[in-house]
Amino acid sequence: MRKITTILLIFLSLTFLLQSLSSRVEPDFGWHLQFGKDAWSGNFQFLDSYTWPHLDMPWTNHEWGGDLIFWPLYNQFGYFSLVLLISLALLIAFLIIQKTYSGKIDFISAIIVFFAFYILNFLLCMRLAMLAPLFLAILLYTLEKIPWKKTFLWWPPLLWLWSALHGSWILAFIVINIYIVGNLLATIINKYWPKYSGMETDWTKKNYRQTIIAQIISFLVIAINPYGLKIYGEIISYFTSGYYKQFIAEWIPSYAYPVYAWPLILATVSAVFVVMGYKNKKISLPRLLLFFALFYAGFQYKRHNLFMVMASLPILTIVFRTVWRELKIPKKISVFLLPLALAGIIFFSAKINFSKNIWTERKIITSAPFTLPYDAVEFLHKKIGDKKTCIFNEFRWGGYLNWMMSNSLVFFDGRGAATWMYDEQQTTLEKYREIKFEAGGLKELNSSPAQYVLLEKYNYFNPRPDFVNKIMFDEEDFKKITSDDSPQLEKMLNKSRDWNLIYEDRMSKIWERK
Repeated sequence: MRKITTILLIFLSLTFLLQSLSSRVEPDFGWHLQFGKDAWSGNFQFLDSYTWPHLDMPWTNHEWGGDLIFWPLYNQFGYFSLVLLISLALLIAFLIIQKTYSGKIDFISAIIVFFAFYILNFLLCMRLAMLAPLFLAILLYTLEKIPWKKTFLWWPPLLWLWSALHGSWILAFIVINIYIVGNLLATIINKYWPKYSGMETDWTKKNYRQTIIAQIISFLVIAINPYGLKIYGEIISYFTSGYYKQFIAEWIPSYAYPVYAWPLILATVSAVFVVMGYKNKKISLPRLLLFFALFYAGFQYKRHNLFMVMASLPILTIVFRTVWRELKIPKKISVFLLPLALAGIIFFSAKINFSKNIWTERKIITSAPFTLPYDAVEFLHKKIGDKKTCIFNEFRWGGYLNWMMSNSLVFFDGRGAATWMYDEQQTTLEKYREIKFEAGGLKELNSSPAQYVLLEKYNYFNPRPDFVNKIMFDEEDFKKITSDDSPQLEKMLNKSRDWNLIYEDRMSKIWERK
């Protein structure tokens, strides 16, 4: 009966993921689809053809392989096929982590996996970045469970596929070298300061040599891609550029508004048990370092809450198993979870959206957290038709416009947030913010080919502060966050004789050049 309960709890997590991911659409999905469609039509993009400031300039798509998969799946089977793919990838990743570090998949580990997805719901969406946990989980499994002589067989194809699907492949090398450093330090500590050592390491000189050689081979194999060595430069730019991390919501710190408390609480509690486990020689130094590296990443950037929580799962599972055992709770009590799991499965299954064409789902397109201007784009599409035109757009809506108005050129979209340069001095993101928020923005637009301006009504969407955020932020903070003061560009457009406001709704405004 416990096995049946465990299976149902795992299926509960899957149905939760399916209803969550199928009920939202991430803006950048538009340009991913457009790239895939163009590539399969024989127009693989090496030069940009979606924006007017960057038109015909080189760009490197570090998610090229994922786009080649996304488009045919979407075209043949619809949006739900992609939702199912990403949901399964996330679920399998978390189960692999549980199996690798907590030893088995039982009803306790399955409950904790469900809880983890529940508190991460603010972050979950159908996007290629959601494949990264699966690759990380497989990599960690090879480090912990696969015999060393097979390392050469696993890492090069694994890291190549990861690099083709998403730029987070650089995380693989960080993790591997955490293990190298951790085991080296463990050897030194065990020898000279045994009092401070954790679980003993079994790495030999041969293991270090194999690990380094396998990394070199994997790094070279990644260069086998349509962009060649440029793929390395693209990823390095993401790490070295800091400007975009101040303004892109998923890259701001976890302690910035809005604070999602549960992942931080979960990780903090786990950190206490990790330290205790190390002191009791139950946890190795590499695992300790890996946990705190992922903890730090999650604390610094909201998007890495996914990895931070993932690292916490086995710790909490082991703790709860110990408590369960020490309290001598009857095993049969797990049977009572069965009807709860069934009820949850029925509840979440009823809310799954099986839509084939997500772009026609107005309610989903315009709902939080990714509010998109469905009505405004419908209006603009009817007005322009298939004519080519240039649009100065709200940055986060660029990917949506790439798909919905593929004959037109936008100012900017998510592809170039970190790496694209407007000129030798400015990134395109800096230029976008200069035009939108500084006094000379309208002058820039007047000398550009832009015929339309599509902007979000300032601070249209701000999540209401919950109990935790009310404690962390005072009234002055909230006044700044929820200020309804419109940007300079909007003010100047309203005063300009060269532009007419032709459309307005609760979310957006459109101006047309006279």
